[in-house]
Amino acid sequence: MEMARSHPDLYQTLSNRFGLSVRAELDTLARRAADAGHASLSEVELDALSDTAVALLAHHAGPSGASVPRERLINLVDHVLVVLLTRARAAE
Repeated sequence: MEMARSHPDLYQTLSNRFGLSVRAELDTLARRAADAGHASLSEVELDALSDTAVALLAHHAGPSGASVPRERLINLVDHVLVVLLTRARAAE
């Protein structure tokens, strides 16, 4: 990503691949949640969830692209992704 900062085409390619990877993983999780009895997500909902996750990760990484602290990732999963995937709060 450091090299991509000065190469817009490379940055776009890496960003697109990251977004597709996040969406694929969230699709898997959404299917598992549906198999467990939670409401299925529509493609529109899944796209919005994916965009939200990517935006939050980019925000927490900051302009330097630093690693997101483990505690932040846990909070993102427990208090955002699980809630949106299952429409229920994560167990405390």
